[in-house]
Amino acid sequence: MPYTITITNDSRAALDFVKFAKNLDFAEVTKIKEPKKVAFSEQEVLEEDEYGIPIKYRDEIMAISKTVNKGIAKRWDADRYKDEV
Repeated sequence: MPYTITITNDSRAALDFVKFAKNLDFAEVTKIKEPKKVAFSEQEVLEEDEYGIPIKYRDEIMAISKTVNKGIAKRWDADRYKDEV
């Protein structure tokens, strides 16, 4: 019967409890890595066109979109004309 206990404090009592839990033969203690926090000023702010597409990546996005649309059209046509053959 698994349980999850989250320790949200680095106090001495909390760390002592973690040591105690590690010594139990029926308990498994693993430390969770916390994600690295990025300050807002460090994030890249992208300029967008009138459709909300980032200008920096617009060409790549449009190329992918064109490829996907061609694939959809081929499947659409194949499905539409399979009954006529």
